[in-house]
Amino acid sequence: MSSPTVPTPPTSNAPSETTATPPTRFSAQASTSSVSDLSREIQAIMAARREMGPDYDDHFADILAERLTAQIQREVDRQVGQAKKKRQRGLSPEQRLGLAIPSLIFLIPLAAIGADVAQATGLIIMCLLVLAINIFAGFF
Repeated sequence: MSSPTVPTPPTSNAPSETTATPPTRFSAQASTSSVSDLSREIQAIMAARREMGPDYDDHFADILAERLTAQIQREVDRQVGQAKKKRQRGLSPEQRLGLAIPSLIFLIPLAAIGADVAQATGLIIMCLLVLAINIFAGFF
């Protein structure tokens, strides 16, 4: 079934009670143009509804629901995309484990060499070096 078109409302110089834009629940990052476009569409739908009369209420409700659903879906998709980008930074839990096991394996001989060469200071330096590598790997 094709989407029915809504007749455009006639333009007049009389003030319209639908010119005030209600507050939206979109995030601050939502594009202002998409919200204002949606607002204009809703205003046009409501003006056409007033012009056509109450016989077409169900039809206009369906059109309004379709447009709102499409706008909400676009906003959800945008936010999910941003969340995925944020999650991709750093190491996954599997990668962290893959780094931790070799780190412990290599720490044993490095700590022994460090302790042999520079006693406690060498041991501490080697432990801090392996710790630093694991910490920085999580950031990049």
